[in-house]
Amino acid sequence: MGTKGDNTKREICREAAKLFSKKGYKDVSMQDICNGTGLSKGGLYRHFGNKEEILLELVKKEKRVEQDIAEGVGAVQALENLLEIYRDDMRKCKESLAYALFEYASSSEETVLDSKNTAEKEFWHRLVEYGLKTGEFNDVNPDVVMGMFLYSYRGVMMWGRVLPFEDETINHLIDAVKVMLVKDYK
Repeated sequence: MGTKGDNTKREICREAAKLFSKKGYKDVSMQDICNGTGLSKGGLYRHFGNKEEILLELVKKEKRVEQDIAEGVGAVQALENLLEIYRDDMRKCKESLAYALFEYASSSEETVLDSKNTAEKEFWHRLVEYGLKTGEFNDVNPDVVMGMFLYSYRGVMMWGRVLPFEDETINHLIDAVKVMLVKDYK
């Protein structure tokens, strides 16, 4: 797909993210996404076969980790890049896709949350292994770090729709990960 196609795909994702966060998964149709982007149905379906594909594309964070590792970015910087994505998500939790994803998973026969959890676990493992290899991370069990952080993050994302979370709370959560992982982090 060329640059124009990539730009169109990004625009579809931006519009779908707005709609999913506002209306949830069930109440968004492919026609709604067409209306928001100005694309015809054929134009939309050229990029995505259904709204499920769009939602699943929107929740992929592992792409950033893989890109950083492939480019040889330091493990601490790769962690910072990843945590900044999570921090931004938590700050905008009222506009997040957490509810839409939960709604989708609850109504689907597929085990999308299990698949997403497995994918996140795998990329956290790769990141920790990379940090150990570069000597930048403490020798820790990636499952402990991942479990503590991801379940806390998911709680913020769901509860943050109805309860306010201060930046300080979010920063404490991010710092806890750095304390566990990064050598000599203060």
